[in-house]
Amino acid sequence: MYDAGHFCLLIIAQATWKDHYKKGLYKTLSSNFLLELKPSSEEEATKISWNEVYEEPFFEPLPQNYECDICSLISKAFNEKKGINDGMTLFSHNVLDAIGFKSFFTPLMKNNKIKKMLYFELNFYDEKEFMKNKK
Repeated sequence: MYDAGHFCLLIIAQATWKDHYKKGLYKTLSSNFLLELKPSSEEEATKISWNEVYEEPFFEPLPQNYECDICSLISKAFNEKKGINDGMTLFSHNVLDAIGFKSFFTPLMKNNKIKKMLYFELNFYDEKEFMKNKK
């Protein structure tokens, strides 16, 4: 199950990642995330129109030039938080439900090459309030 909104994840590396590790991790995370955007049962498939789910891999917006003001704002904050540390910032406009969230994050919690993660989720209905208060 999913919801439209903002899924924002900052992953800070335990040390320095080699480029091939970073690319492999990105590919694995994107693939796992897209798998969670599929109905988990026939009952769930009837609840919403799954053919309207826009399946895109994770993206990392540029803080000033990206078309989504919220993603740009969060990207800037995440980049400041990451500082000089190695890691990655991942964004999506799909938000996972509780089951998908657990399935997606469990392997990350066990990964000893990850020092810290910061996750921010904003649903579609709270966007105006968030931008008004920016908190």
